[in-house]
Amino acid sequence: NDVRLAAFEKGWVKEHQLSEPLTGAFFDIFVDLFHECLLDYGAISREVGAGVYLVAQLGDAIPYWTLPVLLQVLTMVIAFSTGTSWGTYAIAFPLAMPLAWQIGQAAGLDDPLLFMSLCFAAVLNGSVYGDQCSPISDTTILSAMTTGCDLMDHVKTQIVPATGAAALAGILWTVIAVTMLQSAP
Repeated sequence: NDVRLAAFEKGWVKEHQLSEPLTGAFFDIFVDLFHECLLDYGAISREVGAGVYLVAQLGDAIPYWTLPVLLQVLTMVIAFSTGTSWGTYAIAFPLAMPLAWQIGQAAGLDDPLLFMSLCFAAVLNGSVYGDQCSPISDTTILSAMTTGCDLMDHVKTQIVPATGAAALAGILWTVIAVTMLQSAP
């Protein structure tokens, strides 16, 4: 656990003149609490019916072919901001899947289950993109540390190909939604 944020911790120690053991324990607790809060947020949103509310507000307002890309972009922003794909899953899935089902039903799609699968994949895609490119992600920090690369240099090298892949995926989500999921006239 101490290894995953060592680069960040060293910067914090130099800036605030703290001892290594105190900093390591502090950051371990902070990261664990942060992830727990994200997971609790997912559970709370399910309990209070956030997905049902979102469906009621947006279920008929969003064209079905735009939903996969919207979910992809939203989860990219959430995961990049939080540095975690798993926390993004906990936030997004309880909200996105009921919305995808409702929009698929409202659009009269032949296969709303396939549409939900497409939206599921878009959430996964955006979440992993954000986690991969985020400078506060534990996997990004570890990758930079193990290769001996500066963290921001590593982030810059990840963003370019990942953004290209995400853009291509977004185009393909839209093409699949428009061509393969259209209901028969």
